Order: sequence, then structure tokens, then C-alpha cells
Amino acid sequence: GTRAFGVTLRHETRPVTVTVHTQLDDTAVLARWLEITNNGSEPAVIDAIAPWAGRLWKVGDLSTPLLGVTPFALGRYHDYRWSHEGQFGFQDLPLGETQVSSGSHACGLVVLRNQVTQEWLIAHLAWSGLWQMEFVRAAHESDGTTELFFQIALAGGDAARRVLAPGESCRSPAVHLAVFVGDLDTGVQALHDHFRQSVAPPAPPGPRHLVEYNHTGYTQNVQRNEEQFLSEVEIAAQLGVELFMVDAGW
Repeated sequence: GTRAFGVTLRHETRPVTVTVHTQLDDTAVLARWLEITNNGSEPAVIDAIAPWAGRLWKVGDLSTPLLGVTPFALGRYHDYRWSHEGQFGFQDLPLGETQVSSGSHACGLVVLRNQVTQEWLIAHLAWSGLWQMEFVRAAHESDGTTELFFQIALAGGDAARRVLAPGESCRSPAVHLAVFVGDLDTGVQALHDHFRQSVAPPAPPGPRHLVEYNHTGYTQNVQRNEEQFLSEVEIAAQLGVELFMVDAGW
């Protein structure tokens, strides 16, 4: 079954509370989101929000020439151009900060591989807007360890992400995340199981595969008006089509 937990944090000087929500189901993946409430008498501006932030791993520093490996690798989509979105690959994470920002066709999915412990992390931000991920690898000479810090935040050009009226609350997009041992397929299948169980709405009753009419296939993204669409709906109905899809075409 599904279990949900919440930890509420209260600001010391401003009348704002943040509840950190964590939801678990019967899969290996958890969901994390923030709920922000303005308890004051004046509007409150949210200028930055990161649904996930903190230290992920701390390991012994094995990035020596003898072993020839760096502790952590980042897997992500490297090309955000249309029709190139699926170019997924791994890169070693150097010391310092590495930032990854979304593009116009970006997918908020990231995979991290701990090359020391053979642990993995897979995370997906449920947000179709702009986002930014930060990865900070820090080395400590005192004990020879290396840490990895990881943050997912919303991005965009507006100075204010949201303005809350007095007494108003808002919820951030959720991060769906799992730490696991195995390989990339293990994490992807766990994410699919989680989405089917806890994210995707149940399929409507009746046949699973309806006869569909999608207008963008032959118009090639040419702009259509209401009259043209309605005439196409009539044609589709005469053909026995069960689902008429209005497609943005990209």
C-alpha cells in the first residue's frame, strides 16, 4: 500500500512553513515534494524552489591513476533538439560543480552511478517547464573521502516563481527517485513500475487500443482553425474513428 509522511519546517523570522512530503508505495521509488504556506498577513514571494537537495554519497577517494576511475558518473540526455532528445550517455563528474539545464524538448530524468559502491540513483522531475540540476563533488584531504551533493530546482527567467497571498499554500512538482543496486535496466523498470502504480491514471474501461485520428500527421504542423477542425471531426466520425487527437505537432 501507499504510505505518506510529512515534516513541517517553520522559518524563524518569516511567517512561512514548508512541509517536506515523502510518499512510498510498494515499489523501490519514492516521491518527494514541498508544500509552502504563507502564514503572514502580506504576500510572500517564492524566488527559488528545489524539491530535492542534499548529500547523496560519501565514499573513499579512489580517483587515483592506479585504479583509473572517478567515483561518480552522470547519465543524462545530451541533446535537447527536436528528434534528438533520446541521445542518452554517461560522463564522469569532475571535482567542483556540474550544472545541467533543460532545453525546449528536455526530459527531467537523471541517472547517477556510484563507481565505488556500485550503487545507482535514478530521478525524474514531474515538471514540463524549465529546470536546473546541480551536482557538486567535493574532496576532503583530511580523510581522503569524496562527497556528492545533488539538487533539482525549477528554473526560468521570472524573478518570482510564485507569489502567495496571505494564508495561501502551493505544492512544488514532485521528484520520483530511487537508489538501487543492479544496472540501468533495474532502475528504469523500477521507475516504470512506480509510474504505473502511483502516477499514471487508470486506463478507462473498454478496448485498450482505440481507433485514433491525429491531425498533425498530414498537416505537418500547419496552423488549423476551428472550422477546419470541426469538419475533420465529422469526417473522422463517418470513418468510425473513436478518438480525435489534437496534436501540438512537435
